[in-house]
Amino acid sequence: VIIKFFFLTKDIGWAISNKRIMKTNDGGENWFVQVNAPGSGNFSGIHFVDSLFGWASISNRKPFKTTDGGENWIEQTNLNFYQTDDVYFKDTLNGWLLDWNKLYRTNDGGITWDLDSLVTGFGGSGRFGYFDSENIFITGDRVYRTTNAGINWTELIPGWQHGFNLQIL
Repeated sequence: VIIKFFFLTKDIGWAISNKRIMKTNDGGENWFVQVNAPGSGNFSGIHFVDSLFGWASISNRKPFKTTDGGENWIEQTNLNFYQTDDVYFKDTLNGWLLDWNKLYRTNDGGITWDLDSLVTGFGGSGRFGYFDSENIFITGDRVYRTTNAGINWTELIPGWQHGFNLQIL
């Protein structure tokens, strides 16, 4: 079962499936396994900035990083994250991890991470979505949006919480 796809071009893409990261170079016609995660934990998210630099989030484990297109995936054992739900990188330096209801940001390629304590409440199923590198969303029990590449996040309140009623005609 494929959990998530990430295509960099029409031909080059990756997919995660439980304990596996797979890659295609021909638009999905053929896939090959790049890594089988040993032990516990299933991959939950994957994101690449370019053909070399990528990250994969995983439950009950520390996230994985590659700098060679996935030929080698290295678990980031220096980090304190054990429940990463999703990952997004704007470029090779600036990125975010969702770790069980917490948002962390890095501006040094994942060497150090800072908690954004104002962005919370999206639950353990938080996921990133994006239009471009400036407009990023976090979805889950709550929804957050940034329009300036994660400098500021705004919670989007559903219409029903404002007293709006949707009528279908």
